[in-house]
Amino acid sequence: MPNKIFSTAAKIIVLLTLFLLIITLFFNYFSFELAKENLIETYKQIKLDQMNGMSARLQGVIERPLVMLLTISNLNKNDYMGQHLDYASQLFMEVDFSKEITYVDEGGISEFAYPYAEGKIGINYSDEPFFKESKEQTNYFIRQAYSPMGQEIWISVPVFKDDKNCSNCRFDGVLFARLDLDKLLDTVLGPMNSGKSPDYLVLIDNNGRILYHLDKDLQGKNFSDVIDKNTYPELWGIYNETSHNDEGSGEYSYITHKKGRYVAEKDLRKFTVYTSVYIDGMRWVLWDVSPTKEMDQISGIDQIKSVLYFDIFMMFILFAILISVIMLAWKKDL
Repeated sequence: MPNKIFSTAAKIIVLLTLFLLIITLFFNYFSFELAKENLIETYKQIKLDQMNGMSARLQGVIERPLVMLLTISNLNKNDYMGQHLDYASQLFMEVDFSKEITYVDEGGISEFAYPYAEGKIGINYSDEPFFKESKEQTNYFIRQAYSPMGQEIWISVPVFKDDKNCSNCRFDGVLFARLDLDKLLDTVLGPMNSGKSPDYLVLIDNNGRILYHLDKDLQGKNFSDVIDKNTYPELWGIYNETSHNDEGSGEYSYITHKKGRYVAEKDLRKFTVYTSVYIDGMRWVLWDVSPTKEMDQISGIDQIKSVLYFDIFMMFILFAILISVIMLAWKKDL
């Protein structure tokens, strides 16, 4: 009788232990999910901070030639611009990605161009948006443009002539500069896309045009033309979010068509964080794309996974031992 009571008590203890092991297993799993979520959020914030820094640098790099143009235009108020325009233009062209600076008179006709070329003098720019906006809005103008030679940034500032009393200003023309956008982006974003790191940057404008990508063949093309919705359904979801969110993140997989259905390639799963870049009237979206494996390693998720898997392994061993004990106890009772 005492042996039977002891055997029954042992069974109860073993069953309670099993129950506690199962509860612990579920607790560890949910703790892992919570920790994973926090680590992803931390990783995302670190990436956003990095990209906001790049966004500020992009703005600064583009604003530098703008400030130089404004400085040159101010020389006109004292009749100095005509005397020093050539020298000032040489200084302006020292900016690595500057392609050309032009002075257009109040009628929209180019009077000066640096580097000088005979064909650049006497061109009528009166119908160009940069001239109209600078003249009508009496403000600077920054826009992206595209030419057979590549992507460009156009910057223009109005030039004014003071009257004798300097109480009113008369529009006297426009200073217009063309910047090499491809070279500019290579300067600012290129170090991140060197290939030394598994993550890379992508820059897309508000119309879906890919301004910068690790794959140079994609630059200048539209997102909708090169990213298939069936191949990247999750990526398209993230892309659509960028139209009404200034920043965010998401994961997506490369989808392949196998045996009549689309299958996600887990090894090609990627994590992306995006943020907006505002430059005057333009809005660009800067993306950071990295394999989820890389994110797991950097954020510490891999380490937590290892601990969880070890816990699960040990619990299964204990589970097997306890089951064996129960079976032996039942056999003795029989």
